[in-house]
Amino acid sequence: MIITVLFRWFTINGYLVFLFASLLPTPVDAGDSPNLVFILADDMGYGDIQAYHPKS
Repeated sequence: MIITVLFRWFTINGYLVFLFASLLPTPVDAGDSPNLVFILADDMGYGDIQAYHPKS
């Protein structure tokens, strides 16, 4: 009995949280920003990069 009541309570509250979260205003897009990818690798030489790891 208590599990059914708790399950119903959590389900209803979950739906309400989802409903109110979906009604929040979305932030305004800041505009175009540059696409930048920064890759940092330690102790890696130019010959160490290979696709699909053929040696493993």
